[in-house]
Amino acid sequence: MNHFTSLLPRDGGYKGKKGVRRTPAIFRTQHTISTNPLYLYQTERSFELVARPDPVRGKPYSALRFFGTVSYACQLALSLFKDLEKEDPVIHREMVRQCFRGTDFPEQMARLSHYARIDETPLTTRESLLEGGYSLYDIKDLQQITDREEVEVHHYGMSLTPEAILYTLAQHNLVFGLSATVDIPRQVHNFDLDWLEQKQVLIRTDDEDRAIVRQLNQEKADARKNHIHLDVLHGLDPADSYQQQLDQFLQSVSTEEDFGNETGGGHLKQRVRLFFSVLLWIAKRVEEKPDGDYTSLLFFTTFKQIKFVFDRYPTPDDGLFAITKREETHWFEVYDIVMRERHFTVVFYNAQLSKAVRHSREAQRAFDSLFWEPQPVIVVTQYLSAGNGVNLQYLPHKDSDDEDRRDFTIIGLLERPYYYFSPLDGDQTAEDQAATLKENIWYLAKLFFSKAISEQQFRQLLSTLNHPDPWNNLYRSHADTRIDALYNDISTFIQALGRIERTWKKTPDQTVLLSPEVDPRFQMFCSPAFDEVREEREAIISENLRQVFEQASARRSHIARQVRRDKDSRLWPQNEQCRSTIGQLLARIAGLRQGKDDQEARKLWEHLRMAALKHDFKDETLHRFACVADSPYYQKGLLVLTPQMDCLPMELRQHDSFPWDMNMLYRTIRLNPVIFDHFKGEGYELSFDHPNKEFFTPYCYQAILAGAIGEEAIRALLLHEGISFEPMPDRLFEVADMKLAGRPWYLDGKHYSDWTMGRFALPPTDPAWHPKLNDEHFKRRAQEKLEAISCYHGEPGKLIYINLTSHYPRPLDYYTCDFRPVESFAEASIIVVQGALQQDAAALPQHAFEVFCRDLKRA
Repeated sequence: MNHFTSLLPRDGGYKGKKGVRRTPAIFRTQHTISTNPLYLYQTERSFELVARPDPVRGKPYSALRFFGTVSYACQLALSLFKDLEKEDPVIHREMVRQCFRGTDFPEQMARLSHYARIDETPLTTRESLLEGGYSLYDIKDLQQITDREEVEVHHYGMSLTPEAILYTLAQHNLVFGLSATVDIPRQVHNFDLDWLEQKQVLIRTDDEDRAIVRQLNQEKADARKNHIHLDVLHGLDPADSYQQQLDQFLQSVSTEEDFGNETGGGHLKQRVRLFFSVLLWIAKRVEEKPDGDYTSLLFFTTFKQIKFVFDRYPTPDDGLFAITKREETHWFEVYDIVMRERHFTVVFYNAQLSKAVRHSREAQRAFDSLFWEPQPVIVVTQYLSAGNGVNLQYLPHKDSDDEDRRDFTIIGLLERPYYYFSPLDGDQTAEDQAATLKENIWYLAKLFFSKAISEQQFRQLLSTLNHPDPWNNLYRSHADTRIDALYNDISTFIQALGRIERTWKKTPDQTVLLSPEVDPRFQMFCSPAFDEVREEREAIISENLRQVFEQASARRSHIARQVRRDKDSRLWPQNEQCRSTIGQLLARIAGLRQGKDDQEARKLWEHLRMAALKHDFKDETLHRFACVADSPYYQKGLLVLTPQMDCLPMELRQHDSFPWDMNMLYRTIRLNPVIFDHFKGEGYELSFDHPNKEFFTPYCYQAILAGAIGEEAIRALLLHEGISFEPMPDRLFEVADMKLAGRPWYLDGKHYSDWTMGRFALPPTDPAWHPKLNDEHFKRRAQEKLEAISCYHGEPGKLIYINLTSHYPRPLDYYTCDFRPVESFAEASIIVVQGALQQDAAALPQHAFEVFCRDLKRA
């Protein structure tokens, strides 16, 4: 069965306990996630998926029962063959050959070390997941013009879970698990120890165990006799002329296509800046103490951008540094770099090669020999190597033996781990991509069935499973999962810190360098909210880790005192004044639509919008409406804010403060050449790069600037397609944003994020439900606007919604005035284009936008 058709993604109609639902969610992706019954009819060309049986067409198959039967048959077959493999290998080989000759099933089965099912009946959905895994059917609307009904159906399943494997092993064996962080409670990237304990196979550590570990840690600390120093790097210093020039060079390099796509926050550039900051930090220490030990181990999520600079720009024209690559080893890549007359050796140590290196004496000797030279050695690796348990001690001299291996004296934790949900790589095989998707679904399911996220969030995220990268941002920042993410961050940092605490002999003092992104994670974990977790682990943590937590806690208290003294509290009252004055202007505009002669209100709004697009911070009207604020802590579009909207210096960022990156509005659109040229031609800015300390209040930024950017960007794209506009009539001013020339057709531009669009489908019972960001309110307002348009023109009009960007492929929807789906532009009164541009590659239009433009030009 490989050819399916369905109208489900477009019509969404079914009858259930809550009545008939006539349309699917307004904002959704092309993937359908349904917990309602589905049925199959076999037609001449396909198997058709429907939501309700049709008596006229005969008796249907229950789709989930049918698919479930296929899955169950597979499970029985796997159980049979794996049992037979253990009991009678000869018969097993014969049956595999007889049953599966000419297929790849024998290879696939061989990859399963064992296959077992837990026969007990689970009491909860969480137990069902952990014991039996999951089965998911994904229906993808192909959005084809030539065949509107064709869909793709994919099945993703996990029959044997990691917890079930452990449980099965522990029933017949004594299983030892070695981990420094498994006891830190989290759902993603960890075992569910509570369930294993509930199944009576987990032996928890007791007081005697903890006493043994504490004693061993103390003996190790007594042997090492060293101290840990915690320091926070803040990137390159613009006050230093050399560092300013270096930063400008890196900024230029970051615009190259092969450098990588900055999706927000400038984290790729920051990665490279922090690397060079470490070199400058070490150079300063060498100048102060030339005979010191400066071997360094730096952890990043990836070192791709750093290596790009090394390979592409070994000798910049302005003499910022000189890089030479060594060719004598194929195990890892080694470079020599000279900066400001200081020589360093830099080793890029790929975590994927670490196992091969550790098992090769030749590779280990090549690694050790790097440390026999006088210059500092900096090893750059990924967090993955820490999770894999890679130890990177080295021999300090040619005549040393293995007993003299040493730990690095400097470790850099230079960014937060990012990929808790693995990205899909275009270079992966189909099998590897399926494995990645199944793993991501597994962790997402664990979050849902542990009640960390709502059912609506779970379904919404599953509908984007082919584009999982934004899941990481949501997991790291959403209120429902940020604690789980914090525990995962801390676990990764603990694993990394363990790489420099391996030896049991006198060790020089060591330094832990944190990036501005990592520092607040330690502050947060050392806050009173997590006292219980830290105290439970106090007996088993190492001396190095104890010192790190002690200094992070002291730093947190010190920063809190500085914040109370230095915070700038003027933004909140200014923002409230802006909200009030803009609200009064919007009330006047509402009067204009009702027939009042208030042309000044329209002119003021248009002026505010134009001045905001041009970043005219000296404009009198912007100041009149309190749209402009200032703070000494503002730096080129970046400001650190507290939840109370206090402004903080960058170096005083706390765990509950957050960076407001104002340039986020521009990151996508400035990559699109059509929008770029339009903005430049109109004199609109594409970045906050002014050196003074003025900026827009958050309310002005969101209510005026964000909307104006979205509207102008969409206008630019449509003008490029040959679509023309005419001025909006007063009676419809701000009912929509633009009027198409010569037709009663109006366009409303939106600048919604994917997260905002996801909120529209939430039920009123969901904590994230918003009174104005939900399907019912959207439909009601759209119908009111359409009625106003049609009444004004005395004939049926059209209302077109276009959202600027989306990470995901989203459908094009044509609706009647009562939101019944229709097939063509001509039949539609309300049109919804959920994404004009692909957010990850903004030069490319979404398929739905291309189809809409085609239909519009033919109308």
